Amino acid sequence: PTIGSLSDSPDPVTRGQNLTLTANGVSDPDGSVDVDKVQFYRDSNSNGVLDVGTDQYLGQDTIASGGWQWTGSTAGFPLGTNRYFARAQDNDGAWSNVAGTTGTVNNAIPTASIDQINPSPAQPPSEMISFNGSSNDIDGNVVAWEWTSDLDGLLSTVEDWTRSSNNLTVGTHQISFRVKDDVGEWSDSDVAPLVVNNAIPTAQLGGVPGEPVSPGSTINLI
Repeated sequence: PTIGSLSDSPDPVTRGQNLTLTANGVSDPDGSVDVDKVQFYRDSNSNGVLDVGTDQYLGQDTIASGGWQWTGSTAGFPLGTNRYFARAQDNDGAWSNVAGTTGTVNNAIPTASIDQINPSPAQPPSEMISFNGSSNDIDGNVVAWEWTSDLDGLLSTVEDWTRSSNNLTVGTHQISFRVKDDVGEWSDSDVAPLVVNNAIPTAQLGGVPGEPVSPGSTINLI
């Protein structure tokens, strides 16, 4: 049998998403036997040639209708350029030439979400504010967290935390939360408002000097 070419789609693909490899022009020139299956591999040792038993076996297609294809997840594939191979076997056991192609695997950008900022509005000086976020990286790990305020700058570098409302500027904050993955890429920021009220002033009467006093006397309140 022979394979005319191998193609991949989508290209580039985001790591963790599905990739489809298609063997094109698969045939048996002598016409005496049928193509039994097409196998697909990834060049895991990056030497540019198919090494059966060493390169990553992805799967096979045994049904010609709809084309000779493999579709599967790219989770665990290295970032950058990957080389793929396909070979066909007829039902006499003979193998075809090896067809190859290359494709690009991109990093999946992590995601960040503000779950809650509570309470808002917050009343100084007594109220504590809870900041809670969540994050995900489908092809790796989240390794850094960043909370910022447009009024106070950097606030925290952990996912969940609390702060006294008395330690934040009075006014309406735009709070941003983002995360970084293990290859150094930052997520988009999730943004939510936080209102910090002005602290309510207090007054205290110190006492009335000179008690008791006679009717009609002048007193000074302290």
